[in-house]
Amino acid sequence: MYALMIATVINTAFVAEVILELALAYCDNVRSHKRHPEASIMSYFNRMLASIADHRKSREPLIFFNDKGRTIDLVSPKSYMWYFSDDSNRRLTYSEKSYFVHIMTQVINFANIHMKLDVIPTDFPEFVSRLAFAVNFHETNKQKANDLVRSLAGGNLGELVNLTMLQHREPRIRASHLKRFQSNSGTKDDEHVVPPILLFDQEILSMGIPLSDFYMSLSIIKMKDPYLIVRTYKEFRFLRETDEQELIEEQEDKVRHVKDILKRIKDPACDTMDKIFCSQEEIDEKQKRIDELEEAIQKLTEDPLSALAEYEANSFDILIQDIGFERRSREDYGRM
Repeated sequence: MYALMIATVINTAFVAEVILELALAYCDNVRSHKRHPEASIMSYFNRMLASIADHRKSREPLIFFNDKGRTIDLVSPKSYMWYFSDDSNRRLTYSEKSYFVHIMTQVINFANIHMKLDVIPTDFPEFVSRLAFAVNFHETNKQKANDLVRSLAGGNLGELVNLTMLQHREPRIRASHLKRFQSNSGTKDDEHVVPPILLFDQEILSMGIPLSDFYMSLSIIKMKDPYLIVRTYKEFRFLRETDEQELIEEQEDKVRHVKDILKRIKDPACDTMDKIFCSQEEIDEKQKRIDELEEAIQKLTEDPLSALAEYEANSFDILIQDIGFERRSREDYGRM
């Protein structure tokens, strides 16, 4: 009898845990497939499930990539308990640290286990880490684009602007050589896991992602064709060498500039202050121009008609033409 009761309790706890995990997985699925909000009971229910998943996700530790030190940093999430301040961070638990160590082990052993390489390049773990951040960003944007397309198909033309902005996002890249590579590269994006330029996007690397999302991105990379990974790694090596070379050139230019300033200061034959810095007359002239512009803006804000009458009429036409507008005559409206 007691054995039957114990078995029943164990089975009930197991079934309850399975149901709970399935419910949480469904919440995560609803969160990753957010639709345009509608005034319906089902939409309200989905938003509630998505908020549960968002709350769980916000409790996870975040992974950041330190581009300067080329390290992976694990940061504890902020405490959301009401009896603590929002600025206080809770300590990382032992299970979270163990999970992080397991993920980093997967990153280090990626070339040996999944690529079947006997010799592992020293920069390959860095490449896999950058690629995981880029894959997470790429998959998130792909899902957003699909949702916007479905919303447009449903007749919501207001999402057209969001879709255009998403597709024409400009990567935030520090080195100008990398920007030229992005515009001049003849390789296709489908020949890589993600566009290689995303591996150096400062916004993607500095944006922390939850620990589980990083592991999910790593799982997606494992399922990719090794040929695509090798092609992406080849472009990564080239881009990183280009980035390092430009960084060295920038540092050398700064050193030469500092040496030139010191030489001018020590040389009494040079008009040091006027050659190195702006003269007082130039500063006063710039300040006068700023005051005039601020006064004009203030007048245009308070009384636009009087301000336009005070300034030249053609100056307004020039200004609106500079930003892409043009005046139409009444004949033009008649032809329309």
